[in-house]
Amino acid sequence: MLSYYQVLRRIWDLSGVVPIAHDMCVKSCMAYTGVFSQLVSCKFCNEPRYMTHIQALFRNPQSVHNMWHRHERMQQILEELEANNVDFPSEYNDVYCGQDYLDAVRSGNIHDDSIVVSWSEDGAQLYQSKKSDAWIGIWTFILPGVIIPGPNNPWHLDSFIFPSLHHVGTLQNGDLKVWDAHQQRIPLLQVMSMGGWVIMVKKGANTHVE
Repeated sequence: MLSYYQVLRRIWDLSGVVPIAHDMCVKSCMAYTGVFSQLVSCKFCNEPRYMTHIQALFRNPQSVHNMWHRHERMQQILEELEANNVDFPSEYNDVYCGQDYLDAVRSGNIHDDSIVVSWSEDGAQLYQSKKSDAWIGIWTFILPGVIIPGPNNPWHLDSFIFPSLHHVGTLQNGDLKVWDAHQQRIPLLQVMSMGGWVIMVKKGANTHVE
């Protein structure tokens, strides 16, 4: 059975008619082509060309409050360690309990206004015959970063992930300006990526990677 993308490819190959996709205003005012190709907002309604996911989360007081879970949980863990004079929490129930994370907080690399993201990816065989192999990668904090439709296992996974890592790397090179609707302030945000031991997928692996 062919995937939707494979059917489209067959149609393109047989008909010679290939779609040409361009960005457009979310309100359909204009397309980002020609003299408009380099614009980052609509010339007519000023709607942004690209979705500002993190900024949007900070504009909602409830979502900002939810994002403070990391800070509140971190304070609980640090208070427990200090009260018991130990280096490790009594219970490991979240990523914040890990030694690498605790060290990053103690060293100041991760502070109250840091945005911490983690990357997770996995493949799925969609049919009983196991002849297909679809992959998806997601930034845990934001949105899916890559979808690899298959039908085969990717041979060079890094090449698919690179654009998403490039976007996060750009955020790490500078501060992200947002308005914190919950605390009524403009925090100094830094995007931090969390890494762990990674089993690189080279050939025929079906291992979960984080």
